[in-house]
Amino acid sequence: MTTPLFHVSLPDIDDAAHFAPLQIALEGLAQINEWHIRRSLRRVARGLSDTIIPPLYASGVVYREEAPGHEDWMDVPAVLRQGYADCEDLAAYRTAELRVAGFNVEPVIKWQWVPREIMIRQGYPEHHLPGRGVWLVHCCVRWPDGRIEDPSRILGMGGQFMERI
Repeated sequence: MTTPLFHVSLPDIDDAAHFAPLQIALEGLAQINEWHIRRSLRRVARGLSDTIIPPLYASGVVYREEAPGHEDWMDVPAVLRQGYADCEDLAAYRTAELRVAGFNVEPVIKWQWVPREIMIRQGYPEHHLPGRGVWLVHCCVRWPDGRIEDPSRILGMGGQFMERI
């Protein structure tokens, strides 16, 4: 089942809180994924299924960026069906799998303002870029010791641009 569009309003005048609603949504997606993973394990334990949701890095899923201006947030079953995903999907999948295994990790959103001219030099289509530039947003997993794990990079995201944010 595909749900209807999910519209989230981001505060325009408060840079510190601009992405807070997305952080909440990312946490929600991670919790949905935890439910899917735990359910698959329970079903196998009860003999109701022989299919366990695989660990992300063993699943065959790869990173693929969505088209500019387009965002589909997908849970684990949708990611597995599609075979590829963007950073929010991968971070939420990996967070859920690690939590089910007993690790106290959290999904995080990193962001940086990137001027229009730099985005164009990086190869983004000019006609997709608004006025002065864009907020570049990237989702990862934070371990309890503060270490950041980037599932997108591990699964094929190229470039070094995101390393600077």
